[in-house]
Amino acid sequence: MQISEAGISLIKTFEGLRLSSYTDSVGIWTIGYGHTHGVHAGMVITMAQAEQFLRDDLVPFESYIAAVVKVTLSQKMFDALTSFVYNVGQGNLAKSSLLRLLNLGDYQSAADGFLLWNRAGGIVVAGLTKRREMERALFLQGVADLQNASSAPASDSTDSDSTDSGDTSDTSSDASQTPSDPLPAPDSVPDTSSPDSSDSAPVASPDPTDGSGSSDNSDDSSTASS
Repeated sequence: MQISEAGISLIKTFEGLRLSSYTDSVGIWTIGYGHTHGVHAGMVITMAQAEQFLRDDLVPFESYIAAVVKVTLSQKMFDALTSFVYNVGQGNLAKSSLLRLLNLGDYQSAADGFLLWNRAGGIVVAGLTKRREMERALFLQGVADLQNASSAPASDSTDSDSTDSGDTSDTSSDASQTPSDPLPAPDSVPDTSSPDSSDSAPVASPDPTDGSGSSDNSDDSSTASS
C-alpha cells in the first residue's frame, strides 16, 4: 500500500515548504517538506525537487508500516500512520503503545495513542497537538471505512436481471443493510502554504504515559524532520 494524495497533502500542510536550506529545532539542515538527506548550508531547490524529495522520502516509511503492522488497514488508516511515522520516526512507532494496540485489533485505543505524541523536548507543542488530532481523526475515519466494507452485503448477481424482467419486488429491506454514517471529517487544516521563516515541523516525543520507556527520539536516524 502507498500513501494517497490526500495523505501527502496532510504531511505537506504540517511540514511546510522551504526551498532554501535551514537548520531545524535540533540543528539539522533541512529543506523542502522536511527533507534532511544531503542537505547543506546555502542549498536551494525548486518546488518540483521538493515534491520529489518528499515522495522518495516516504517510500521507506510505507515499507516499514507494511512490515510492522499485522492487521488490515484501510487507505485512511495507512495515510494517518504514514504522516505519524514521517514525523516521529520508525523507531518510535516500533516502541509505541499505538502499534502494540493496533496489532491487537484495538483500533479505538490505538487511535488515542496518536495524541500521546505531542511534545518536543518534553514540552507540549500546539502544532504537534493539532497534527496528532488530525491524524487520529483520519485514522478513525479509516476504521469506519474498514468496518463498513466488512459489513457491506454481497452483491446479488440476480439484481441486474430484475429490471429486464419487470421485477417490482419490495426492496425496502435493503435499507437495513446501509452502512452507518462515517465519522465526521476533521476540522479544516490550517493554511501553511507560506510558513513563517522560523517555522519548522518539530519532532514529536511521547507523553510519559505512553510507556515507551523514553521520550528521546533524537537517535532515530529515520526521523524525517529531525
